Amino acid sequence: MKLFYLTTLLMLFATCMYAQFNAGDKVLGGSFSLNASKNEQLPYVNSDFGINVSPSFAKFKTANTAVGFKILGQYSNAKTETPNSGYQKNRYWSAGAGVFGQRYFFIGSQFFVMGEAGFNASYNKGKVTYGESTYTNSSGFSGGFYLAPGFGIKLSKKFLLDLTLNNLAVITYHHSINKSVVAGADGGKSKVNNFSVSSNLNGNTLGNLGLGFRWLM
Repeated sequence: MKLFYLTTLLMLFATCMYAQFNAGDKVLGGSFSLNASKNEQLPYVNSDFGINVSPSFAKFKTANTAVGFKILGQYSNAKTETPNSGYQKNRYWSAGAGVFGQRYFFIGSQFFVMGEAGFNASYNKGKVTYGESTYTNSSGFSGGFYLAPGFGIKLSKKFLLDLTLNNLAVITYHHSINKSVVAGADGGKSKVNNFSVSSNLNGNTLGNLGLGFRWLM
């Protein structure tokens, strides 16, 4: 009798975990954000504008494994006006791409947990300006591997809602060259190379969720 109950329980568990996608299914998703603000605390005035676009496309190779790619684009422009030193402007943009793989496990017919591993690479360029004739130009590239968990729900046959948590593991490399001009004269050049490995397994992971909608084609 105990063997019967155990076998039944395992069969129910296997049924709940059965994938709800088909090999060949395509998923279109991504993210978009836009922000603009102005804060006046006289005599200081701060203004900021930013846009971030990241469309993605994936295809299921098996019933619960998808692979895909994404395009990465970001632009920001911030300015701080001060009564004594004039102003400071920070302008930054980056463009890149990434590839990723996703593994899905369904719990019931609608809810699922997932894991995503991928690699992103981008070219970055920025400029920090202090007044009229002092500024620093920077350019470089960055790349990194990441591993992130998530969970979600199938809202319908065509739409998915998912929540991604903080990256469990990240390996990144960044290289940049900075050229400065001070009061109209050459201020020198510097190079920055940074390699980092990080992990986020602390208790506030649930406070950093990313919300996404995706269309199942």
